[in-house]
Amino acid sequence: ILVNIVSKSGNTTESIANFELLYQALSQRFPDISSRVVATTDLDSALWKEGTRCGFGMLAIPAPVGGRFSIFSAVGIFPLLVAGIDVEEFCRGGKEMFEQVTASDRDANCARRSAEELFIMQRSGCSILNLFYFHPELESLGKWERQLIAESLGKEKDQKGKVVHAGITPIVSVASADLHSMAQLYFGGPRDKFTMLISAHHDFSEKLPANGPLSGLVPGLSGKSPAEIMDAIYQGVSAAYQAHALPYCEVTFPAISSYTLGAYIEWRMATVIYLAKLMNVNPFDQPNVEDYKSVTRKILAK
Repeated sequence: ILVNIVSKSGNTTESIANFELLYQALSQRFPDISSRVVATTDLDSALWKEGTRCGFGMLAIPAPVGGRFSIFSAVGIFPLLVAGIDVEEFCRGGKEMFEQVTASDRDANCARRSAEELFIMQRSGCSILNLFYFHPELESLGKWERQLIAESLGKEKDQKGKVVHAGITPIVSVASADLHSMAQLYFGGPRDKFTMLISAHHDFSEKLPANGPLSGLVPGLSGKSPAEIMDAIYQGVSAAYQAHALPYCEVTFPAISSYTLGAYIEWRMATVIYLAKLMNVNPFDQPNVEDYKSVTRKILAK
């Protein structure tokens, strides 16, 4: 058992509260629990000082790096490493993508093109970005991107201090579950959404039996693999977006791997930075987050 507490500021309410409960429970079984704790925080933060005093392992977050941009720092790399993920391939994917997203040639810069596309969609009335994943295991990736977009672009004021209330509202959908709850809205509702259909090539050797107890209920299922069925659903969704003339794009991973995830994450971070430039907002701050945090701390202090 290893506990990794992560807080850039060192005093995040939820992180500290969860840690205290875990530490209390685990200390009853592991007398050496402090040796099983690693704290990831800013150098010299309150957590850094207390963690050092308690004998925790300490990892520093580079000072200029905000939480949503910190995946390639100790914040993201350490948990991936101890979980057995190939972090060298993960970082290689990010590094090679970085070379593309910093290219001066617009046609070679996929992040700049993506940002321009999103900016045009936003200016034409699409205030919602639907991140539609066709792999349930990527849902947490979508939730990271949701935070990236929301915190980086949702700003009360622009770079000159003018009140603009800028932003794009990101939502995460997962196929095929959300097709049964949201497709009616997506296809027939307000045309205020731009959708990214995100899928990956993968093999699934097991196939449905030819003579199962329900084999006759849905024509064409027998002998198909789950991957083939999901691919048919994906094609159906894509065709529906075309038929309804709804704005969307398609993102296809060659595989769900450490390399491709690293590349995708770097691409999306760069895209948001370019998009913030077009929207004239600062992608690296989040001043309004303190609006609730400061009140929470005052209430708890009472």
